[in-house]
Amino acid sequence: MMNIKYIIGIVIVALLILSAGVWYASQPPKVSPLDQRLAACGSLPNGSTQNVVETTRMFINIPKDLYPDVNLQTTSQAATANYISNGGPYGNAIGTQDKSNCWSYYFEFDGTGTVDLVSKSGMGGIPDYTLHFVVSTSTNTQHNACPQIAKQCPDGSYVGPTGPDCAFVCPSPSASKGTGTLQGNMTIGPICPVEQIGHPCNPTPQMYAAHQVFVYNSDRTKLITTLTPDAGGNFSATLPTGTYFIDVQHQSVGAVRGAPTTIQVTTGQTGTITIIIDTGIR
Repeated sequence: MMNIKYIIGIVIVALLILSAGVWYASQPPKVSPLDQRLAACGSLPNGSTQNVVETTRMFINIPKDLYPDVNLQTTSQAATANYISNGGPYGNAIGTQDKSNCWSYYFEFDGTGTVDLVSKSGMGGIPDYTLHFVVSTSTNTQHNACPQIAKQCPDGSYVGPTGPDCAFVCPSPSASKGTGTLQGNMTIGPICPVEQIGHPCNPTPQMYAAHQVFVYNSDRTKLITTLTPDAGGNFSATLPTGTYFIDVQHQSVGAVRGAPTTIQVTTGQTGTITIIIDTGIR
């Protein structure tokens, strides 16, 4: 008769092996650093085969640091892959949405057969980037390609054609970027060398109007707007979300506190600043 301890030992080992298998199967697949870099550029999987019909156009994107040579090698067997210039300059097409660390190409595939695109690796241990295309005859006799493949919108983004009339619809300014409020107060003084009781020396509206507030972009390369304080020294503006550089005209006499400064405008929020103009009168 088999020893009961031996049987229990076999059962425990079997359960451990089964548990390990279940745990391993439940783990998410590991993504290699190469796959991560390719995914960041929107690249097709390296070494993959792509089945396309003739006249198909598509963007090919690859990371520059791994594949520094801008020139792609083409090996054709009956089918062809031709670069299309209306997608942007060779190597700098718009397929990567202005990602400076990625090459981008726009190709049209014609004929029937196969064609390979290869980019040589510039880093040890990284394989060449290779795509294999199988091009077949289209069964659709009507050519539905739009004459323009993309349009740059005022906010800098790109949109593709939609609908049968190939219309381009740009996002509205409010949808692409929210707005917030810049609000401030300015004080000016002293106005008189000696202020008498019952006769306060307050700044006039003209004094406030003479001290305009300048709102620049964050690196002060562009003036966004100019604000004129009201009779109480208050000023405000509705601005797109972002960081702004605030300043006033600095005089040779006196001093300014609170400017220059930077302020962050947040969507739906109000950012406040206070500017003190010291006239230097004593």
